[in-house]
Amino acid sequence: MAIVANLGRPSMGIDVPFCTPNRSNAGPPASSQYAGEIVYDSTAKNCIVNVGSPTTPNWAAYTYGSVVNQH
Repeated sequence: MAIVANLGRPSMGIDVPFCTPNRSNAGPPASSQYAGEIVYDSTAKNCIVNVGSPTTPNWAAYTYGSVVNQH
C-alpha cells in the first residue's frame, strides 16, 4: 500500500482515510484493527489514536493534523 498526495484536497498532505477516524466506539476499543488506527470515541466525543500494537492498543488523544509517527 502506498501513501499518496490527496490531489482533491491539497491542504491535506495524505489521503483522507489516514487522517480521519476509521470507526466510532463508545469508549476506547479493546483491540485495534491496525497500529495508528484513529477511532472516534462517542462517549468522550473526541478522537483517539492507537500508538501501540493492534493486539494491545495504547490509545492517545488525536488532533487532526497531528503526526502519529515521527521516525
